[in-house]
Amino acid sequence: MLAQDKINDLRQFDLFKELDCQTLEQIVPYFTKRLYKRNEVVYATNTEARYFLFVLTGKVKIFRLSELGNEQIIRMIAPMEFTGELALFEGIRKAHAVAMVKSEIYLIENQQFKQLLVDYPQLSLKMIEALSQRLHASEEQSMLLSTCTAKDRLFNFICKEAELVNGHQIFYHEETKRFLAGFLGMSSETLSRSLHQLADEGKIKERHNHQIEVFC
Repeated sequence: MLAQDKINDLRQFDLFKELDCQTLEQIVPYFTKRLYKRNEVVYATNTEARYFLFVLTGKVKIFRLSELGNEQIIRMIAPMEFTGELALFEGIRKAHAVAMVKSEIYLIENQQFKQLLVDYPQLSLKMIEALSQRLHASEEQSMLLSTCTAKDRLFNFICKEAELVNGHQIFYHEETKRFLAGFLGMSSETLSRSLHQLADEGKIKERHNHQIEVFC
């Protein structure tokens, strides 16, 4: 892969977009791009954490398994986001990561990434900013789980994730309803019931191809 292609890819991440060309040319050799297939394991819990990961395209699910084998979804990593910060200093993965769809991911060895954070303080500041935003989102999610009904939780999530398409607010749910239920902390039955209630109230309209029109 050409170095310029790597530079163009890395520039898309907030963490690197303010670095000058000379700096990017110096750091790109540390990065390796890998393609993961749908449902391919990116990393597993209790394994050595060797790499920090930047998702260029696709989507990665971070989750833990309960003693009964049920998934506890921690978060989804979307394009232009990263994962691996918790293991950066601990050295051991505390969760599983699986590619939900075909995904392109840049990997950099932890020791090399730590050195970059030392050599380029602006990267450290950008990373702190990103982690602060992630913490804020996690706190909002916790508040919703504790204070909102399942139906309200679902509607708030759909409104937040909907995209404007030809004048309509559309929510795309490529994942199964079981996955969506797990992410929102409810059973599949509760999710289906909440969707029907929202449709009856005129707040959503289920369409084809995994689309829901939202009337926020």
